[in-house]
Amino acid sequence: CRLKGHGTTPWDLHQRTWQDWRQSVRQSIKIAHCHSENVHLVGFSSGSLLALMCASNKHNKIRSVIACSTPVSFKDPLVQFVKIAATANKLIQKFSGYDGFLPFKDNNPEHPHLNYKNIPIASIHQLLVLIDKTKLRLKKLTCPALLIQADNDPVVEPSSMADILNRIGSSSVDYHWISSGRHGILHENTDDCQQKVIDFISKQHN
Repeated sequence: CRLKGHGTTPWDLHQRTWQDWRQSVRQSIKIAHCHSENVHLVGFSSGSLLALMCASNKHNKIRSVIACSTPVSFKDPLVQFVKIAATANKLIQKFSGYDGFLPFKDNNPEHPHLNYKNIPIASIHQLLVLIDKTKLRLKKLTCPALLIQADNDPVVEPSSMADILNRIGSSSVDYHWISSGRHGILHENTDDCQQKVIDFISKQHN
């Protein structure tokens, strides 16, 4: 599914919250259930957080979930200052009408034809909130889960994998380490990880 604020403009994304993104996934789940009782969620990066969160809700009736390149901790040390910047931007906007001193940050994406070249600070802050919310709900995840992570991801700390594994409530969890220095391993199909996803989903029906 396309998350709200994605595939449009950075200014659109600037206005969105993590709840907006979750609603996009929930709507897609409802549509999928119209076609099949067996719904599997596959998420990449921030989308994998949403997949894990939605799969942890039993009302969504998710058969299995696959999370690839899931961010819990980041390699960029400046991420820790995003909350401060986002708060300052809100105050400036409230009292002056301007969008703050740093509404966007430059982005050098691996796939510039797909991703924005400017990322809203507010959206990074929403991502950090989403991480905290998802971590709290992982213990409620009971469906089979597969985690895939690059060992030298330039964005996500490798420790993110262990953090998720320690929190997940499901007794059926598989994981794969991919040897790569890229973040977008699912899109690039590094080490045939798309087939790993297909095999995992197929296994749930054996």
